[in-house]
Amino acid sequence: MTTKDEMKKKAYRALVNLEEQEAIDTVKLWIDKGNDPVDMLNSLQDAMIEVGKKYETMEYYLPQVMMAAEIMDSTGKVISEK
Repeated sequence: MTTKDEMKKKAYRALVNLEEQEAIDTVKLWIDKGNDPVDMLNSLQDAMIEVGKKYETMEYYLPQVMMAAEIMDSTGKVISEK
């Protein structure tokens, strides 16, 4: 059984690692289990901050930041649809 913290960490890692389908699937599972969508959005927001830090240190460049933003948008759409 996956705990809430594990699910949030999984979504966080997926976003930071630019794994769109993994992030979407995790968010869908989160919602299907009846968890608070705002809690997941907060975790994803933290992931975007991490992406920003990677950009600042030149580990990520603009294309990766844009991909992360698209993933964030996709997960937000999943949440708003439910």
